[in-house]
Amino acid sequence: MVFSGIDFICYFLPAFLLCYFTIPEKYRKYVLVLGSFIFYTSGTLEHPLYIFLLIATSLVDFYIGQAIQTRKNEKKQFLIIGISYNLFWLLLFKYMPGISSLPVGISFYTFKGISYMVDVYTGKIQAEKRVLNFVLYMCFFPALTAGPIITYPQFEAGKRDTSFDLERFKSGFYTFITGLGLKVLLANNLASMWRNIQSIGFDSVSTPLAWLGAIALSLQIYFDFYGYSLMAAGIGKILGYAIPKNFKHPYMSRTTTEFWRRWHITLGAFFRNYVYIPLGGNRGGTTKTIRNLFVVWVLTGIWHGSTITFLLWGVFLFVVIVLEKYLYGNFLSKNALAGHLYMILLIPLSWLIFQIGNFGELAVYFSRLFPFFGGEVFPTLKTDYIKYLSDYGVYILLGLLFSTYLPYNLLRKINGKFVGWVFMAIVFALSMYCIFKGLDDPFLYFTF
Repeated sequence: MVFSGIDFICYFLPAFLLCYFTIPEKYRKYVLVLGSFIFYTSGTLEHPLYIFLLIATSLVDFYIGQAIQTRKNEKKQFLIIGISYNLFWLLLFKYMPGISSLPVGISFYTFKGISYMVDVYTGKIQAEKRVLNFVLYMCFFPALTAGPIITYPQFEAGKRDTSFDLERFKSGFYTFITGLGLKVLLANNLASMWRNIQSIGFDSVSTPLAWLGAIALSLQIYFDFYGYSLMAAGIGKILGYAIPKNFKHPYMSRTTTEFWRRWHITLGAFFRNYVYIPLGGNRGGTTKTIRNLFVVWVLTGIWHGSTITFLLWGVFLFVVIVLEKYLYGNFLSKNALAGHLYMILLIPLSWLIFQIGNFGELAVYFSRLFPFFGGEVFPTLKTDYIKYLSDYGVYILLGLLFSTYLPYNLLRKINGKFVGWVFMAIVFALSMYCIFKGLDDPFLYFTF
């Protein structure tokens, strides 16, 4: 079940909210746990063991946390056992040859469990005493299948009054519809353009079309994941839970370093707090700082996927970030025009490495982008990019616009006003029309 699906929007969510808000408030966490299990199970019907893996992981992490807290002399051993257990299943399903199906959300709930045990180990938090509360944290459906990665302190701090509040309800749906529109109306149409370019064959596209395709891919990845994060935040707000912000207009960045402070913020925070800083961060001099950055970005690449191109993507980002840190990052940060031009070039190139899982195809695509060594700018049709501009130009322009602050500032100004709700009604109607017509794609991050 996905947030942008008919079964979720038309059936699950209305039925769940009716149950949630009509029972006494003290029982709502029980409904939320049960609803989360139903939500997850509905998406894993072909692999029913996956729900048992989620439950088992939640229980193991809960009792490991208890052991770390109560058995002080052995807490390091228990932490190692807990982390090893979580990583075993993640590595097994992601990287073992012959296993083609990945349990939905395993990358996200694995990191939630690890962060919890580490926080108990370091004394940042006390171990949760009630198993139901911990299971709710692990299985909380708005953030279960594709994040954000919420730490236990964030989850506890984000709990609000779960009584029905009309203004919060409306605000949550406003956020949900915004994310739905970004996903269905923008990301899915941009995905269609990228699929068409793939079907042509990279060696047949012209240089202008190759650049248009790279831009479309970059925008698709952004609005797919940002749209999901907004929908998750909107549902959380309705239920009385604050979900951490996962994006902060990353395409407005001037450096790659800044970009990754604004993109998938909760993943970056996990690697910073649970890998980079424990390794020493930037406290041990230049050599150790570079080593620690290398470890973080190699792990980031590996976390996203098992193909060699994900590792290449992580190493590419490591190299760029080190160059920015020690050579030209300050210049780009202080010079807006240079910084934005730099990122306009770098963002599409990095996402191509991320998305194209074959070295040969990646080399062909880059040869189309940069036909300086004997390649042809127009290998087949000189007007191929014109057709794609005609078909998808409006989505690229809207994507570029919604990558800036401007439309969101406007949406905030009209939030709660009549014109704002008219606009949201139009977005919702168009989105539902596309969904009913079958013009919907699964979220990209469900595969990670």
